[in-house]
Amino acid sequence: MTFSLIIIAAAVIAIFAAVSAFTTTPPSSASPSLNNNTTTSMMAPTSNATNNTATSSTNSSVLEVGAPGNAKNEYYIFTQELNADEKKLGVPVAVYTLTSITVHKGDNVTIHFYNTADEADDRHTFTMQDPYKMNIDLAGGQNKTFSFVANTTGGFTYYCTYDLPSMTGHLEVLP
Repeated sequence: MTFSLIIIAAAVIAIFAAVSAFTTTPPSSASPSLNNNTTTSMMAPTSNATNNTATSSTNSSVLEVGAPGNAKNEYYIFTQELNADEKKLGVPVAVYTLTSITVHKGDNVTIHFYNTADEADDRHTFTMQDPYKMNIDLAGGQNKTFSFVANTTGGFTYYCTYDLPSMTGHLEVLP
């Protein structure tokens, strides 16, 4: 039931973002209520179970409005166990709460990665292959903050080595 509500909420947010993209005109740079960033984001660069897409950029001609109190290109990724029978399904039922990150080449990206599992032996990783080669392996209850420079354009998958194929996400680095 909770998973169904998450899917429905994510669909509503995606529809709203699509409609907003066609109906929103970037405000003039003279507006006193806007910050000085020069990029746009349909979603704030943070995550929760119903908002699993984050976008940020540095070299665009439109305005970015992020969530208050969050640094630019700073993302929080939590592990989440779905309420499903893993043995019956035949695949792991763990997921990341943030499954899509979009940045621009040259951006410094900071990830706050949290393994929310109760048991220490319930491990999860944040793993990426070349060119962003990394493998952050955490026991249940641990967290780690790490940063990297998005210096290669393209699409890159991040994943948990323990919970493939369900626990994956996508990093998109734009020019």
